[in-house]
Amino acid sequence: MNVPSQLSDVQVKELDAARRAGVSSIVLGKKYHIHPGTLRDWFAKRNVVVGSGPSILTTPVDIGEQVKHDRELEAAKAQAKHYSRLYRRAIRDSSAQDMLVDVMREAVTALPVLTPHSVSVPRDKAKGTHTALAFLSDLHNGEVVSAESMGNLGQYDMEIFRQRVGLWTEKLLHLVNLRRGRLEIPRLAIFEDGDLVSGLIHDELVRTNQVNVMEQATVTAMLLSHAIAQLSQHFEEIHISCTVGNHGRNQQKKEFKETHVSWDYICYQLQAMYLKDYANVTFDIPKSLWAITKVENTNWLHFHGHGIQGWNGIPFYGISRAVKALREALAVDERSFDSVAMGHFHVPWTCQMPTGLLVVNGNWKGGDEFSLNGLHTITRPTQLLSIVHEKYGA
Repeated sequence: MNVPSQLSDVQVKELDAARRAGVSSIVLGKKYHIHPGTLRDWFAKRNVVVGSGPSILTTPVDIGEQVKHDRELEAAKAQAKHYSRLYRRAIRDSSAQDMLVDVMREAVTALPVLTPHSVSVPRDKAKGTHTALAFLSDLHNGEVVSAESMGNLGQYDMEIFRQRVGLWTEKLLHLVNLRRGRLEIPRLAIFEDGDLVSGLIHDELVRTNQVNVMEQATVTAMLLSHAIAQLSQHFEEIHISCTVGNHGRNQQKKEFKETHVSWDYICYQLQAMYLKDYANVTFDIPKSLWAITKVENTNWLHFHGHGIQGWNGIPFYGISRAVKALREALAVDERSFDSVAMGHFHVPWTCQMPTGLLVVNGNWKGGDEFSLNGLHTITRPTQLLSIVHEKYGA
């Protein structure tokens, strides 16, 4: 920065004339590289004030700078005025609310404290009968999820699968018996909706599966049959309706013909053979990718869900489009459904539709290398259970 003493006589005359013409110290300071405060003091000592003498400020550049400065000043004043108005309004509104709360506090009388009474538990059963509906999908038996490669965030193999079959049976009975305190639940329906085996649809699965796909299917069928046999002792009727998934298909390339040619389908047929002497256990094993099954008064459309395309990683929009399209297609044959169930996405969730419930089931293995390394997420092993009323549905 310069100081006034460094200026030439010509520059001093120009400065004095500009100041008398009304040019601010800020503008002049920028032009001559002198601090505005220094200029103000210098002008004051020499009694150089606005309008005190003749002006030689005639250059357009000086006028332009002054106009620019004045505009900036006016904009700053307007902005300050705007924020000041907002601040006053906020203070006024806050004060008004505080006054209202104070008035209410003085005017409102507290309710008298009621004496607590013991809670009466109904002893009689609720009206109507119910069916327990278990959703069974995405077991992926035969797959190996390495705890080491998962950083101990997940692990899965055929021994863990065997343990979870027993846990699933135990928890299903426990939850149903809890509800039987108030509800009549004589029947059980099971939707087996695919991906019971790990399969061979990816090279990495073929390379890392614990056993071959035939053994996956036979072991899965045997363990599930034992579980259903145990459950049959606790229900008057058990009906299992089955649809195939994508992991059970016999080739890696996705095809749309003969979709029932699948190890899921073999697994279902084996279960039916194991349980053929159980009079209260029935199976429905269609060759289509979907089925409509009536549970109490509710028609359920259920399928695996691997044909649904997600959008931006979110499957809901694809599910909504698929359900709408299937509803329209079935209407041609005068068939309809109320609720929908599926698996495939490994994340359990439900939502209400205008006609009923939409259920997306979880999976047995939890997180795996694909979900963690490809999607950066893991899920808890989960299978859903619902109670369906004869009149009110699920």
